[in-house]
Amino acid sequence: MGQVSNDAEGVGTSVGGMRDVSGPLTQAFQLLQHAAAAAGDPWGDDASVEEARAQYEEGHANLLLALSAAGAVGGGSVDRLKDSAQGMVDTDESSAEIASGLIR
Repeated sequence: MGQVSNDAEGVGTSVGGMRDVSGPLTQAFQLLQHAAAAAGDPWGDDASVEEARAQYEEGHANLLLALSAAGAVGGGSVDRLKDSAQGMVDTDESSAEIASGLIR
């Protein structure tokens, strides 16, 4: 007869790895937002810098979106991995109870 096993500990270990990745991304996002806000508007009203300003602002906005999305994905994955690991433990415990009832 076949056997099914779950590695809840391994899945739980992955949670730490995802947290290690998503935490620094979220911090980088927040630091960049604060630094940009603190710097204010460095461009002035000079018409010659309009193209440079537009390119910078688009790139800056895209970088903020990417960092925010990466941090959110990592944080969401941490929650899902924790839930999966707990679900594995619960399933193993329920299966053991059912099996012990069948053996009697």
